[in-house]
Amino acid sequence: MSIEDQRPTSTRLNELAHPGGGGGQGPGGDLAHSETQKKKAVGYIERHLGPDTKKACVIAEDDSVDAVGGSNATTCTTGKLNGWEVARGLSHRMNKWERNSKRLQGRLDVELTGLRQANTLFGNNETDTKASFNGVSPPLPQRPERLRARRRLLAEPGPGPPGGEEPDSGLLSGRGGTDMAVDYETIINTGLSSLSDAATAWEDMGRRFGELHDNYRDHVKAAVETDDWRGESATTFKSRAQVTLEEYAGARDEAKAVGGLLKEAYRTLNSQRNKVIELRDQAVEACMTVNPYSGRCTADLARMDEDRAEIYRSNQLARQELEESWTNKILDAVKDVQDADENFRMALMSDPSDGNKGLLDGFNGALRSDAGEANAARAEELYDKIRRGEKLSDAERKELDLLMRENKSDQEFSRTLITSLGGPDGVIRTHNELTDRAYFEETGRKKQYLDMDRHLADVIATATKVEGKGREREEDRRFYDEWMKDLKEAGLKEYDAEIVGQANSDQRTRGYQSIVTLMQNGSGYSEQFLHDLADDIRAAEDSKQTDEDSKRKGDPDIWMVPSRMFRQIPMRSILTGGRLAASSVMFQNMEELSGRFTTLKCR
Repeated sequence: MSIEDQRPTSTRLNELAHPGGGGGQGPGGDLAHSETQKKKAVGYIERHLGPDTKKACVIAEDDSVDAVGGSNATTCTTGKLNGWEVARGLSHRMNKWERNSKRLQGRLDVELTGLRQANTLFGNNETDTKASFNGVSPPLPQRPERLRARRRLLAEPGPGPPGGEEPDSGLLSGRGGTDMAVDYETIINTGLSSLSDAATAWEDMGRRFGELHDNYRDHVKAAVETDDWRGESATTFKSRAQVTLEEYAGARDEAKAVGGLLKEAYRTLNSQRNKVIELRDQAVEACMTVNPYSGRCTADLARMDEDRAEIYRSNQLARQELEESWTNKILDAVKDVQDADENFRMALMSDPSDGNKGLLDGFNGALRSDAGEANAARAEELYDKIRRGEKLSDAERKELDLLMRENKSDQEFSRTLITSLGGPDGVIRTHNELTDRAYFEETGRKKQYLDMDRHLADVIATATKVEGKGREREEDRRFYDEWMKDLKEAGLKEYDAEIVGQANSDQRTRGYQSIVTLMQNGSGYSEQFLHDLADDIRAAEDSKQTDEDSKRKGDPDIWMVPSRMFRQIPMRSILTGGRLAASSVMFQNMEELSGRFTTLKCR
């Protein structure tokens, strides 16, 4: 390369270039540009980044289509997971991925055109150069001339892509329609290895997009963001390039998250499917005939010894009870599969906020690779809707109930949920709102609101367990210590609660009173949590104790707010020498008094 090629050229609007390539100065500042750097970037996009991006976008396509099926203008294929809800979730992600892949490739084409033309347009008009980066994208790149199944979204399509591109209108219907859970026959007859294959492919695609992200950053964005390119076109490209870089990052993280969710789905669903098969086999060994379509059992008297068969011939009630016992075991296991299947569908279709990175409704790098963590955001959204005074629809209530039932033993879900609710303070406010609605505002839905309250108590029990070993235990300890620290603050605060105001002129209650009332609805709390909670409550009312963090001394009259809760028997009555007399039964010793009001009774 000659010295002349390496020298940046500069010009100014409506003027000849300065001799020797000196920088011109115009109203917008120095409109300098580096022809060499742009040529390098153009060459890299043409020879490497463009083709590599096109290939990377379809790395997971074949394995995904094998799992969920698809269709094009002439062919329709049925996926191996036909009838499963997780297939609907994967199909949703595939549909969005295909659309955003086209948008990313179209975006690269626009940048390529702008950089290629910059040197020519720049000499004529800086505004034209800027416009070349903001121009309409060229036609979307065509697929290779071979059969590629076009994915179909199996739920509401949501916002359509920019540029007038119409959303997919086809459906990949499962057996019985998209609103029916996977049935016994499908569970028994479906191998789930395609989930594992798709998971590996999505993770591979995520790794490849990580490489492409770095390549775009180093060979395109950095190459043209030099100090000797200035002016409106430079500013426009830098802004555009940042968005493109964020799209590569979003694609990388989304693909890895989808891979993680599919891997978890395979482990969970395969394990639960095996339980259904195991129960079916046990039923057959117990002389049951299992219906291959419904899983219902009938006694096969011909396979029983004569004495046993005679008992069931002469006692139809005993026979019915035997058949129902085996049928219920199988159907309960089927229900577990259905709930888990739906849980993974919701996780795959979740759309968490990505902090406005990249394009609007583009690749979502905020998607989580853990189903519990992914679904916690939706559960928090529904609880927060209640806390804001809004009402849930029937569909939303069912969705929340499923989310909480299916994930109540998942620590990631539990911790993410109670953290996103606002820690102890947010949990207390949510509990107070649920209690108010159950007993006063919407008594017709009392059971539903108390179920939501019970779910909250269950996730507290899961979130506050310190288990595991090594690094996992350290993470448990960090979360637990932070929760207990925040609970000390929230426990002493006063909150409004209508259930208190109905019995008194004031509606105030302490946070500790609300949290313990909430915990009555759950179970499974760790001994450590109960001991530490009791110690903190004792310290709050003991004038001889001083909190190490806040330096606050205990107040014997702290519970004397106008509340029926804990009024008859002070909190110290549940303690013995500052510790629980029997922490494992602390909350078994609570009983409901005066109808809907609660208190503690020390036995």
